[in-house]
Amino acid sequence: MIRELNDFEQSESIDFNLDLKSKIILKKKKYFMNKLALLNIVNQIFDIEKKVNDLEHHEKFKRNFSRISFELEAGFNLVVKIPTGEKYSDGRMDCDANIVGEMKPGMIISDTLKPVVYEKNEDGSLKIIQKAVVIVSSK
Repeated sequence: MIRELNDFEQSESIDFNLDLKSKIILKKKKYFMNKLALLNIVNQIFDIEKKVNDLEHHEKFKRNFSRISFELEAGFNLVVKIPTGEKYSDGRMDCDANIVGEMKPGMIISDTLKPVVYEKNEDGSLKIIQKAVVIVSSK
């Protein structure tokens, strides 16, 4: 947090000589770079959670992962969803799918490689900022 404030203060003094359009572009770039870094962190946490679930005592970590999910939503307005086990169809917009076999009715998501990440807007609506990467197979 302190580092972010220092970066902000330094960037503000540097931005002083820029015109308004350049300042807006610079702020947008910083916003998207921060979102990208946050998505990378979410994906790493997801990978760790998947690996921990394969361990014998994975129940010990459940509360920690729930707390991380809560903090992501409360602090960053991010909602992370793991669609494993859900039905899949071609019309699904929140997933990029790798299909095992031929596409047919009744396909399910058998594994999630990256979760869906939504950004919660002030009105409570959700906007996809990362599609899930999934493996789809027949039941």
